[in-house]
Amino acid sequence: GRVFANSGDSACVIGLRKKVVAFSPVTELKKVTDFEHRLPQEQWWLNLRLMLKMLANYQISLTEYISGKMEHVTRRTLSIEKGF
Repeated sequence: GRVFANSGDSACVIGLRKKVVAFSPVTELKKVTDFEHRLPQEQWWLNLRLMLKMLANYQISLTEYISGKMEHVTRRTLSIEKGF
């Protein structure tokens, strides 16, 4: 059969958008999708790969994940008398 759509909201998909289940019109998805590779244009989760490896106890250096200079921090004891 045929489908007739009077507006852009006539065809939509259900998905997660910023932790909320939302209806997304297909016309909006066309703007943010790489149809050739069948992926979204913004792949935000790729930046999390190194952190996930660290959490999974892979042998990875923290300097590979965090760029820049790291400085040594010593642990101080908390004291109410000294105002923390």
